[in-house]
Amino acid sequence: MATPLYSHLFYSAAGLTAGVWHVGTVPGGFVWVLRDFDAYANTDALERVDVLLRGAEDQGIFYASWGASDQFSKQWQGRQVIPPGYPVSLHVGGNSRVDVALSGYVLAIP
Repeated sequence: MATPLYSHLFYSAAGLTAGVWHVGTVPGGFVWVLRDFDAYANTDALERVDVLLRGAEDQGIFYASWGASDQFSKQWQGRQVIPPGYPVSLHVGGNSRVDVALSGYVLAIP
């Protein structure tokens, strides 16, 4: 019997610019458990970038900011349960680009 797949890459993108990026909406009969969020930015002397991960009820889960001439990764690890019907989104601000990856679990509701 095959082992069920629990780990899931919800979203991955390189070079996101300012805007709201829809990760997805949890389908009926499932919950999403957000576990890991990684973001990397490389700004020049006149740039900055911010990223905000939002979950159920539009709550902020993780916020990161890079100032002028920053070049590094930021990571969040946790356990945020997103119920069926709720969206998950990324909000990017500033005038630079950011690379992101969001992963976790997709679990069926018994």
